[in-house]
Amino acid sequence: MKRKEILVLFFILAIAAFFRFWHLGITQFITYDQARDFLIIKRMLVDHKLTLVGPTVLIPGVYLPPFYYYSLAPFLMLFRFHPLGADVYTALLGLGAVFIFYLLCREIFNKLTAALSSLVFAVLPVIVSTTRHAWNPNTAHFFSLLFVFFIFKFIKGKNWGWFYAACAVFGFSLNFHFSLLALTPLIVIAFFFVVRKTKNFFPKLIISLFCLLVFISPLFLFEIR
Repeated sequence: MKRKEILVLFFILAIAAFFRFWHLGITQFITYDQARDFLIIKRMLVDHKLTLVGPTVLIPGVYLPPFYYYSLAPFLMLFRFHPLGADVYTALLGLGAVFIFYLLCREIFNKLTAALSSLVFAVLPVIVSTTRHAWNPNTAHFFSLLFVFFIFKFIKGKNWGWFYAACAVFGFSLNFHFSLLALTPLIVIAFFFVVRKTKNFFPKLIISLFCLLVFISPLFLFEIR
C-alpha cells in the first residue's frame, strides 16, 4: 500500500474504532449467556478446571467446541474479570472485520470501492451494535470475512497455503457459532474449481482436513472421555 491508501485506511479504522469503543463501559449490559460463559472461564482460570466443550446451542445436549472460552479468557483476566474485557474483545474483532472487509473489496473491485464500502461497513448501526456486546455469535463478521478472503485468494492464486488457512479459520469459527456452517458451499466451490484439478492433491487434502478438524477435536475427546 502507498502512503495515501494507508492514510485512508487508517481514517476508516479510526472511525470504526470510535463507534465501537466510545462509552463502551456505559452502554454495557450482561445477559444469561455472558454470565454462564464468565463463570465457566472463571473456573478455568481460578479453579483450573479446563473444559472440552463450549457454549450450548438451542438443541439440548449439543455444544460448540471450547475455543471461544480460551480466546476470551486472556481479556477477562487482563480486566480482572470485569465484563468490560469481553466487550473489548468483541469490539477488537469487529474492528478487525472492517480491516478484512477493506482488503477483500480491494481484491475483488478496486481501492475506491473498498474505501467507500468499508466506510459504510464501519458505521452501519446493526454491525456496530453487535460488535459492542460480547456474545459468541457477534464475532461472526470477523471470521466469515477472513474465511471468504482466504478462499478468494486461494481460487485466485492457486496457493495451497491460503486453503490451509481458510480451513483453519473455518474450523476455529465453528467454536463461536454453528451458523457459520453456511460458509461450507465456498469450500465445495473451491474444491471443484481448484482442488480436484490439482495433481497429487490427496496429501494436501489430508492437511486441509487436519487444519479444519484440529479446532473441533475437543468435542471428539469429550465424547471419548
